[in-house]
Amino acid sequence: MATNLTRMDFVTRFAPSPTGRLHLGHAFSALTAYGAARAADGRFLDGRFLLRIEDIDQGRARPEFEAAILEDLAWLGSRGKSRCGASPSISPNMRACSMG
Repeated sequence: MATNLTRMDFVTRFAPSPTGRLHLGHAFSALTAYGAARAADGRFLDGRFLLRIEDIDQGRARPEFEAAILEDLAWLGSRGKSRCGASPSISPNMRACSMG
């Protein structure tokens, strides 16, 4: 018996603001989202982890904090190729990245 099952997307996200270094709560949230996406990636699901840098706090957001966030996530083990870009459907102050 043939089954017509199609792959479905399972997407998680982590959306820090680059106003400082990650703290323990950030690390827990990021690793939980990354782990869920990775665990879901299989035969019928495409698991994806999205990192969305939200710099809506223009007064405190800094490029060096964004770089530190990416470095910290790599250190925590959220490996994978990062593909980032602005989307016309989101605020110009946000960039979405797909990791792994």
